[in-house]
Amino acid sequence: MQYYVKGTDGQDYGPVSIDQLKQWVTENRVHPDTQLRDYHTNEIKPARNIPTLFPNAAPTSQIPGTTYGPNLQSGQAYKYPTEESVWPFLWVIGEAILGIVFFFVLHRLGIIFAGFAMYNAVRLQSRGSKYGVFGLVFAGVCLLAVVAGWILRLSGAGL
Repeated sequence: MQYYVKGTDGQDYGPVSIDQLKQWVTENRVHPDTQLRDYHTNEIKPARNIPTLFPNAAPTSQIPGTTYGPNLQSGQAYKYPTEESVWPFLWVIGEAILGIVFFFVLHRLGIIFAGFAMYNAVRLQSRGSKYGVFGLVFAGVCLLAVVAGWILRLSGAGL
């Protein structure tokens, strides 16, 4: 079997054989909690779970789908940092504003744009975006304004 080793610097090393891993254990480069990824199956496990490396170490249970990374305890998943993009939120705001503008300029297109703004705001909120609530409120107000304008227009108020 061959494994990739996640170093303390966050880099992957390997694939390396069991013999090479044993050598690294004797050099104190691989510890029981060092995360290893199987070359063929991509299964991730701590080095203590390989009996030939640490015969006296108690194995830990492997949580399916866990990832590996720096400063992990055995079985703990590494959460990669993500930055939320503001562009989907700005898209919702732009569609909502275009809905209002197009209501006065191109009439029918206004409700279509306001509707799409609301649809995209709901999608933004369902993804757990921190901008989701504000997007829903803004798109909702714009959609209500366009619908109210259509009601007034159809009732003969003359918008």
